[in-house]
Amino acid sequence: MRLGLRWKILLFTVPPLVAITFGTLTMVSRSVTEDVETTVRQELTRASAVFENMLSARTRELAVEGQVIVQDPRFFSVLTLPDTDQDAQLKATVTGVADEFHEITSSELFEVVDVRNHTLGTVGRASVTPASRKALVKSALAGQAVTGVLIDKNRHYLVSAT
Repeated sequence: MRLGLRWKILLFTVPPLVAITFGTLTMVSRSVTEDVETTVRQELTRASAVFENMLSARTRELAVEGQVIVQDPRFFSVLTLPDTDQDAQLKATVTGVADEFHEITSSELFEVVDVRNHTLGTVGRASVTPASRKALVKSALAGQAVTGVLIDKNRHYLVSAT
């Protein structure tokens, strides 16, 4: 079987052109992919740094706000009232005072607890379980203001326990 001139020309010209085209597209694809991955990695690193700076600034704000609140005589005086777990009037009073101070923090979570880690008053859109805040309350009662991330019911809160 003899190939005609037309088929010989096609056989010697088309495969090299296809190979060159495929090679070029592969090189361009790799180059673009590497550039995109590098850019995405840099942007994610930059976004991560911005997020960490925002969290750090908010943490400092919460710590200062917490110190101001607990040193305020109106807030402190409510905590000196004798309490029982069933005293609805005390809880209403604490919640009312907490509501006033919640305006300062504009936080999602604002709770006032006693030395036994029982909730005396809570305002805001969320509340947490005593077990999840136990370590924070213990540290705060020992005189160490604590800021950090509190995890409760698969939600994360940036908190300051004072």
